[in-house]
Amino acid sequence: MAKKIKHRKKRLPPIQEENDSAPPIELNENVKGAFSGWPMIIGWLAMLIFTFHACTHMVAAGDTWVAMACGRHFVNHGVDTVEPFSANSHKAGPTEEEIKTWPGWAQWITSKVGLKTVKKWHPTGWINQNWLTHVIFYSLVPKSSYADGVSFSSNALVYWKLAVYIIAIICVYFTCRQLGVNPALAVVFSCFALFIGRSFLDIRPAGFSNMLVAVFLFVLVLATYRNILFIWLIVPIAVFWCNVHGGYIYAFIMLIPFIGLHLLTSCNKKWTAILYNITAWPFLLIVLSHAGLTIPTILFTILLIVLDFVLIFYKNNLVSIGFRGVCHTVAASVIAFIAVIIFNPFHLTNLTHTFVISVSKNAERWRDIHEWHPAFDWKNPVGTAVPFLILYIIIWLAFAIWCFVHFRTSNIADQSSKRRAKNSEKYQWPKIDLPLMLIASLTIYMAIRSRRFIPIAAIAGCPVAAMLIDQIVRAISAMYNFYKNNKMVVPSMPDNLRVSFIVAGAFAVLLFGTWWGLKFKNVYLDPWPNDSKLNTVFIRMTASDAKPFYAMKFIRDNKLAGKMFNYWTEGGFIAWGQVPDPNTGKTPLQLFMDGRAQAAYDRKTFDEWSRIIAGGPVTYQKLLEARARKQSDLSTEDYIEIGDWLDKQLKSHDVWVVMMPSGVYNDPDRTASYHTMRSLEYNANWRLVFFNDRQKLFVDINTPQGLKLFEGIFRGTTLYPDDFHKNLNRAHSWLLYLNNPEQRKEGLDFAFEAFNENPSPAAMLEIMVNAANYTELRDDIKNFCEGFVNRFEENKAKWSKLDGFRLNVDSARLASIYLERLSRGNRDLESFYANVQSECLGELKKINEEKRW
Repeated sequence: MAKKIKHRKKRLPPIQEENDSAPPIELNENVKGAFSGWPMIIGWLAMLIFTFHACTHMVAAGDTWVAMACGRHFVNHGVDTVEPFSANSHKAGPTEEEIKTWPGWAQWITSKVGLKTVKKWHPTGWINQNWLTHVIFYSLVPKSSYADGVSFSSNALVYWKLAVYIIAIICVYFTCRQLGVNPALAVVFSCFALFIGRSFLDIRPAGFSNMLVAVFLFVLVLATYRNILFIWLIVPIAVFWCNVHGGYIYAFIMLIPFIGLHLLTSCNKKWTAILYNITAWPFLLIVLSHAGLTIPTILFTILLIVLDFVLIFYKNNLVSIGFRGVCHTVAASVIAFIAVIIFNPFHLTNLTHTFVISVSKNAERWRDIHEWHPAFDWKNPVGTAVPFLILYIIIWLAFAIWCFVHFRTSNIADQSSKRRAKNSEKYQWPKIDLPLMLIASLTIYMAIRSRRFIPIAAIAGCPVAAMLIDQIVRAISAMYNFYKNNKMVVPSMPDNLRVSFIVAGAFAVLLFGTWWGLKFKNVYLDPWPNDSKLNTVFIRMTASDAKPFYAMKFIRDNKLAGKMFNYWTEGGFIAWGQVPDPNTGKTPLQLFMDGRAQAAYDRKTFDEWSRIIAGGPVTYQKLLEARARKQSDLSTEDYIEIGDWLDKQLKSHDVWVVMMPSGVYNDPDRTASYHTMRSLEYNANWRLVFFNDRQKLFVDINTPQGLKLFEGIFRGTTLYPDDFHKNLNRAHSWLLYLNNPEQRKEGLDFAFEAFNENPSPAAMLEIMVNAANYTELRDDIKNFCEGFVNRFEENKAKWSKLDGFRLNVDSARLASIYLERLSRGNRDLESFYANVQSECLGELKKINEEKRW
């Protein structure tokens, strides 16, 4: 029995390459000749194609326009905490009054160092952690591309996005290679990393964080496997990162387990066990006291137990940078921490603000937006987590198989002894990189909690998944060779199998390259159906054709100033579209709020904005009563009551301008906000002075500015961006507010002229809804609609090859609905117009499917 126990302690010989007569190679070295020449070219092409594909997803650009507006301000006025765009934002400080509310120790420090010093090193107000990205964005875009104010012709930010993710995929690939992953497998998982994050990759500062996570992890791997001095690269990385995005805190968070685990592995077993247990279990008790006994804390407890077991019994099998490496890492981390405070315009506040927005009592409130929701919230409209789920499953399966294979190869000593295999030295399983695996696990957990972290979870998780799979394949191959040939070595890949992989890779590159290339041409280069002018690659990729370009020209030309109520995700564009004061940088028309969230606003501002746009208790009550009556819409009396409430709320904030996008006032599914904004049309104090297919702008005519704008529509003094908008808005006011039949006819003519200038659903609705209310105008309307439907049917094929085709299709659909109603009793005409509607709906569906990516 004793002999058997002794026999089981024997281990398999080290895994080697079959043709290698030198001492056993480590798994993190290159397999020479395995991926050179044409295979290497195919691999790089694959990574470029997948990067290109990852950068083509359409994501709305609210933060992009915030960046442009802030970048302009910083370039012209410097970086400070004086907020220039909003009436409700944080005020610069701290002031003496604010300091009186601080804790006693903070007041004591202030009294010792002086208020001026505190303002320098811990300023308050508008804390823009992305300031450098904003400057870069603004500087990249030539001013000539937006000089006319109603277009944006530059694609520079698209090139920025592509460059950022090319750097990211290169770092992921070389991280895999440093971990000993086969080059072909490294290519596959590098491509998979960007594929997973694709639906979350947009043109905003977070792109820098995604890239820098890849760079940071690559540096950690270089320091671990090549030379510990590479760890000093985290200092410039942290300095750059802390100025382009607040996500820099990720580096310092992940350095904690990296340093901690490497410190434990650099000690002897006794001190490893002591240090681990006196730190891990008190930390667990703190977690349990705050979070309670939940599934995450149970899993966390299991993880701590597993780590304890591994550190004690498998310590010699763990990758370690040694005590010298730990000292270098601690020193580099301290220097980096000091550097991010010194070399940042907000100094200490740049650090404390990160914790305020992530763990303060109000942090959860700001996470109501969809991108902060959990990864596996399948009803979430922001991004898709399916590829991430696949990675999650792959990692769990790979880890389970990896553990099994490790156990299996560690218990074949009996066979090794009997066969007396060559190279019968002590078996050396590839050392376990516990810090990297833990960093990947924590990053994946971050993504599970919040889907906005899915891109960095893919960047951190894919190299680990590739490493596990590579080691599994090598170990299984070696075991198979041992059983078959009595050689515990990794056999060389047969030439026919190698050629098959190369051919399959080339075919995949050709297939995906052709498929996605044609898709890119169709979506981004062919005629754009949504707009005849706003149609560059950048505009399409960011859905910026929906932004209020023409409304902003209306605001500038008429010199609107004061306070406005706006949709918060459009606030950045509204700030960008104005002409700021050359001395202060303040915009004339101050926003209620915008998408800068905690950086510029208190939670109470967001709550107040949410309350107003939802219509408060009045709208809530009216909707409950309508449901009780089983009615799908509210009554005129309901809208009047809501409008009165909304009017009082806006006046209490000195708001005299309200501008909302079509997504709010045309979408009943938004329920409360839809009805709230619609109620303004029923209130005698508010008038619609500008609208098109994208926006509506109301003004309070009880104010001198509002009254001047409204009366200017009839006098011709209110300025519009072009004849289309002038005639469209005149038509609306003439038809709604003038009672003379001749003036109504003039209003209809304005609507006809607007439609002929630019066929659009907004103009068609004025014709078939507002104008059709008057009996004397209906014959002209009928003839006009018949003429347009006939022209559409005749020219549909030709128009489909032009920009703005969707507007023609939707206009034809609306006209055919009107004509079908007039044709009741005439089956032939009814059938004809019903077919036109069906064709139009088919075209719209086709556009939605083919022109989205």
